[in-house]
Amino acid sequence: MERIYMNRRPAEQRIHVEIEAAEIRDLLADLALGEDAYQHGAARQLTEILRTADHAFAPTVPAKES
Repeated sequence: MERIYMNRRPAEQRIHVEIEAAEIRDLLADLALGEDAYQHGAARQLTEILRTADHAFAPTVPAKES
């Protein structure tokens, strides 16, 4: 996650984070608390986005080196 963009305009404040495909599974592992543990819908939505991306990229993503 080397590129993070921040929009600071009033009423439009948000971030845009670029996540490399090879990092998606690591993030999912870190978020593996289970969706029942998440207090906010945004965490559940982010997890679903990551799962969808992992599935879409899975055939083309090389294993991440340790």
